[in-house]
This record gives sequence, structure tokens and C-alpha cells, in this order.
Amino acid sequence: NVGYFNRTIAKGFVRGPIITTQSRFDQAVSTFYPKGAALKSQFVLGDELPKYGGVGVYGIQGVGDVGENLALKPVTGDYSFLPLRVYNLESSDVVGAHSDFAHPEVAHAFWQAVLSVA
Repeated sequence: NVGYFNRTIAKGFVRGPIITTQSRFDQAVSTFYPKGAALKSQFVLGDELPKYGGVGVYGIQGVGDVGENLALKPVTGDYSFLPLRVYNLESSDVVGAHSDFAHPEVAHAFWQAVLSVA
């Protein structure tokens, strides 16, 4: 099943790795976004994942074998990120509500992704 971001990877629009964070506490994406989509009669629920699902809850899906689901690591962890890959980082132990990403662990993952291309 090809997802929205599959073309970004396949065409090489991003040189390095793409990382995302997910949190089960992101109610803006998990609860309120589907309700808003339902008000506009958008199709929300599918068999496995919602047709219109937020990255903050589901990560980037539909990129085939270039996508990987990992746990957010402590600031001493090594990710060994590779270019042209998607890394969905389960971050519920650190990230609370929507937009709560200002944490050293998230910054560490970000800089490891940036420096993997340098």
C-alpha cells in the first residue's frame, strides 16, 4: 500500500533520513483531527489505518521497506540513521500532547539525522 510520502522517498526529494515522533497522548491528531474530518464528510477510518491519519500518531506509512519503527532513545543512544529512509520514533515516554517535542531526546534524534548526511 503506497502512502502519501512514498514519492518523496522514491524521487529522492530529501537527501537524508526522515524522522517522525509519535505519542499516544497526541489527542489533536488521534481524536480531534478525525472528528474534524468526519464533520467535512471525509473518509477517516480504514481497515488497518485511517485513510487520513496524522503523522503524530501513525508515523509515515506506505513507504515499504524504507520505513522503520523505533523507540525514541535517550540522549546517549545511537540511531545509525541512513539516508533515504523513514524512521518513526515512538516517543510516548517523553512526548506528551501535540507539539510537545522540546525535549533533549527529540533534539538528539534530530541532530543524529542531520549529522548522518554531513
